[in-house]
Amino acid sequence: MKKILPIFFLLLLTGCFNDKAEVAIENCADDRIDYVTIYIDTPLYDHYIKNKKYIQLSNELDEKQKSYNLAISKFEIFIKRNYSNYEYILSFYKDYHYGIKKDLKHPNANYDYQHNIAKDKSDRALINIESEGLAETVLETKIQARAQSLKLAKYVKEKFSNEKLKIKFLLERYAKYYKKCELNYNKTPKTFLAKWSNN
Repeated sequence: MKKILPIFFLLLLTGCFNDKAEVAIENCADDRIDYVTIYIDTPLYDHYIKNKKYIQLSNELDEKQKSYNLAISKFEIFIKRNYSNYEYILSFYKDYHYGIKKDLKHPNANYDYQHNIAKDKSDRALINIESEGLAETVLETKIQARAQSLKLAKYVKEKFSNEKLKIKFLLERYAKYYKKCELNYNKTPKTFLAKWSNN
């Protein structure tokens, strides 16, 4: 009986270590997934298409993206109609409103306006003010769409992370990520566990 107990505890410890490794590998693979587009054109889409929360968040994102696209369209039409140097103006705004790093900042509007038709000073001022207002709408709708996108991503990440592996493996690229994480674990198990065990 005394000999059986050490063997039992050894097996227990080995099982716990293997469980930690599996959890860490899964955490590593989960971290590599693009959670916003995770369901698009994959077998997982059929699995989640009836999920009311996912559908609601997706629809809200679509609406905010439509608002953003409409704001861009109105802004571009107005600029092209009122300024002869519209290409320069649109390129100036593009760096801020359509980009990634600086899209939450409003640009300094002190650049050269060249109006299509000679107008008096008050008319030009009104046009400039309206263009700035349209640009602000582009910025605001961009921020709203980005916030909704992050909200959807957070929900998908939480839901996907709690799925069983057999469900996660419906996503082909997840299986590839899992295999890579498994290989990384085998190379440096202690370092890997330290990084991914507590995620």
